[in-house]
Amino acid sequence: LNAPSIFSSPQLARRAVPPDALFNSVPLMLQTVGEKSSIATLQSECEQYVLHRPNMRGALEFDGWCSFTQRGFNVRRDTPTAPVRLEYARLRTYTETRARRSGVFPGTWILKSVVAYSQRGIQLVRLEPSDVRDISALVTWAEVHVPRGDYTLQEYLATPRMWRDRKWDMRALALVTSVEPLRFYALDHAFPKIATKPYTLDIAQLKDSCVHFRMPVC
Repeated sequence: LNAPSIFSSPQLARRAVPPDALFNSVPLMLQTVGEKSSIATLQSECEQYVLHRPNMRGALEFDGWCSFTQRGFNVRRDTPTAPVRLEYARLRTYTETRARRSGVFPGTWILKSVVAYSQRGIQLVRLEPSDVRDISALVTWAEVHVPRGDYTLQEYLATPRMWRDRKWDMRALALVTSVEPLRFYALDHAFPKIATKPYTLDIAQLKDSCVHFRMPVC
């Protein structure tokens, strides 16, 4: 593409923008699904809505209503030595509930920088059952794994779509113009992203970005 790419922020609302520019989000509309941190925010708000509605069966309906993507939590650390801000109790409750219902502990998580783009500022981290035995253990885990900055910690999809033993996904773009009634416009084409190395969840390969998230160029 020859069009200039602009990664938007509220300051861009006052900037002159070329008519052929490409945006990754809309200025002054940060609470959108396109913003990494908003996914976790929407899930948290959805959880509160479901749990406090008298006509719903509380946590029994949470999975059905709020599992529109992998569970995420927003994380912040102002300096390398500052405490990590994270919804520790909710993360601990989620991992315990998930393990109890599925029989599998959610041990692999992806930590994504809120402000980075083009697959930068991403890493995979392991969370063991011993790390969530209590809040103190979870705080210790976060202090070790979370660097300075704003991040979204999201459960990693351990069983992705595969093509010739490689992970792949499809990038499609759409614009939602109305929620009720639902109305959106989608581009009539999309493009696949395919990893350059065979997929594995081997702990020794978790740091290999070419296996997990740097697609298609690595």
